This record gives sequence, C-alpha cells and structure tokens, in this order.
Amino acid sequence: MEKIDVTKYGVDINDELMQSAIFSDRLEIYMVRGRNAIMASPVASTYMVFLQYGDIDNTILFGWWIVSLMVDTAVFLSTHRFIKKRPKNLSRYLQNVVFLQCMSGFVWSTTVYWFRIPDELIHELYTYVILIAIVCITTVIFMPFRFAYVSYIICISSFPLAYFLYLGGAMYLKLSLGIVIMDAVLIFFQTTATHQFVDGLTQRLKVQFLAEALDENLKKIEKYANYDELTNLFNRRFGLECLRKEKQIQLRYKSTLTITMIDIDHFKSINDTYGHPVGDLVLTEFSKLMQKQFRTEAIVMRYGGEEFLAVTPRTNLLEAEKMAERLRSELSTSSLLGEHFDIKITASIGVAEIAPDELIEHAIMRADQALYRAKRNGRNRVELSQIDKLDRQDKKKKSN
Repeated sequence: MEKIDVTKYGVDINDELMQSAIFSDRLEIYMVRGRNAIMASPVASTYMVFLQYGDIDNTILFGWWIVSLMVDTAVFLSTHRFIKKRPKNLSRYLQNVVFLQCMSGFVWSTTVYWFRIPDELIHELYTYVILIAIVCITTVIFMPFRFAYVSYIICISSFPLAYFLYLGGAMYLKLSLGIVIMDAVLIFFQTTATHQFVDGLTQRLKVQFLAEALDENLKKIEKYANYDELTNLFNRRFGLECLRKEKQIQLRYKSTLTITMIDIDHFKSINDTYGHPVGDLVLTEFSKLMQKQFRTEAIVMRYGGEEFLAVTPRTNLLEAEKMAERLRSELSTSSLLGEHFDIKITASIGVAEIAPDELIEHAIMRADQALYRAKRNGRNRVELSQIDKLDRQDKKKKSN
C-alpha cells in the first residue's frame, strides 16, 4: 500500500495525537475480537470434555472444565466491560486482559498432563489437535498487539514443552521440537501481520484526519467567501445571493419582502478623530446590535464601508419600518462603546418593500434613495421609499 503523505496537502497532524488514536483503535479491535473469541471458548472446552469423557477421571475432567469456564468468564467480563465503558488507564487494563487470556491459554496447556493416557497416542492426538487449532485461531485475535500474542504462545506452549521433555523418549522429543518450530513460525508470521495491520490502520487514520482537516479548511474557505471578516455578517456578494433566493420564494408564495438600508452617520469623522481601530470597533458593535434588533430569519449584510443592508422576508413595510425605528432608537439612546468612549453614534435608514415584479437592483436603489433623503432631512431618522410613501398615502385616502 502506498503511504499517504499528508504534508503535501498542507495538513500537519500531531504525532502524539496520531499515536494515541492508533493505540485506541488497536485496543478497540483487540477487545472486540477477544470478546467474540472467548464466547466460543466454552464450546471448545465442552467438546474437549466430550472427547475425554469415560477415559479420564470425572473429578479431574469436570474440575478442569469448571476452571476453564471461570477463566473464560473473567476474560469475557473484562473485554465486555471495556467495550461498554472505556477505563481511564488503557495500558494497564490491556495488561490485565492479556494476563487473563494467558491464564486461559495455560489452563488449556495443562490438558496434555491431565488428559494423558499412557500408550494411547491416538487419544493424546485429540488434545494436540485442539491445542494447535486454538493457537492458530489466536493469531487473528491477538494480531493488534505482538506482545499479547507472544505472551499467549509462551503460556500455552511452555507447559507441554516442559512436560514432553520430562517424559523423554524419541516421540516426545520430536513433539517438543515441533512445538518450538511451530511457535517460531507463528510468531514470525504474526509479527509481519501485526506490522501490516498497524500500517494499514495508520494509513486509514491519516485519511480520516486528512478528510477532517480538509473539511475544516473548506468551512473556513466558505466562511471567508461568504462572511465579512470584521463584522461577521454576510458580505455583499453572498448577501445578495441570499436576497435573490428570497425573491424566488416571494414570487412562488406571493409573500412580502422588504429591504432596509442603514448608514452610520458621520462615520468618517469617527475614524479621523479616534482612529481606525475605534472605527472598526464601532462597526463590530453596531453589527451585533443589528443582529439583535432584526428577526432571526433576516439576512443582514455589510453592503460596503459603513453601509449595511437588511433583508426581512415575510415582512411588510409597516413591520420593517417599526424594526428600523427600534434599531435607530436603540442606537441613539445607548452607549455603543460603553463608558470608555464618549461617542454619540446615530444612523440614517431607508426602507423599501420589494414589489413581486420588481428587479432587486431597482428596489435597492429605492432604499438607497430613502436613506439619502433621511440624511438630507437631518440624519438619525427612518425614511420610506418614495413609491412606498405614495402607496401608503393612497391607501389612507381610500380608507377615509
């Protein structure tokens, strides 16, 4: 497998974090495999009892069976507990589980002594075949951790090896040599498999970290593309894109749609008098105030410089005028920058309701004209678009 170099993608992965994630995943796989395997162990021990029943003393046979079941239960509970709720000290917990698994292997290894019938080689082969099968199966279970497999091999092989050497004779010496060769071969291949397993896991985690990092970078790019960096409002491009979508909704459902153009009065003098950092602070705090005053579904954007545009869907002219007036009143009566700066900040506001068949650009122009009329009329006031004003007057005449 070709190794992945995440650095060429501009992603820097913390090595300590990576190693921790690899260890955690190895441990998770190890515990799941260990639990599943130990659930099958009682079947193997029961089969062993079935094979030996009638040939071995029942006290020895069932005594071994009970001990085997007790150890298997301890292994199952330990692995199951880990899967359900991870302990804090993972390394120590792993060592405890490996110890219990080695105890299970040692209990199995004693069968060469307890279930041996002198001069009955065929009978003994039953035991050897089951032990070899168990050793081979554990190759898959213990793959995530080499030390666990080596420990298990030692525990399940050391007693038969010592016992066969004790018995002596050509046959048992050959069996002892066979155990040594088999263990060496299994450990060699299992070590290679473990390295491949860890490398594969490392590559998978790198891909995962890379995908998460790229997703995070994509979100940042999207934010930089759609939001104004200073005020954290929509920028003009994205805000107008949202307005076009709302315009389509207006046409489909025949709902109302209004826009409000806002400009901070005498903003240039604030920059000239107090400096641009204070001017930036004014823009930031004013943006927060706007977001509080307008409805949550409103689209609020920085239109340019100290000029802002608010789009209020499903809002008629009267409601938009009231929201604009609340914003103007709150701004003129409160200290936007707190007690540190004695700065009087006001805003001029123009409001226009977009007609269903009206172009967005035309509606913005009407709101902008209303804004400049508010400035000409003394600033710190809300003005409606001239067309909207005439429509309101006509409605009042008809109602009278």
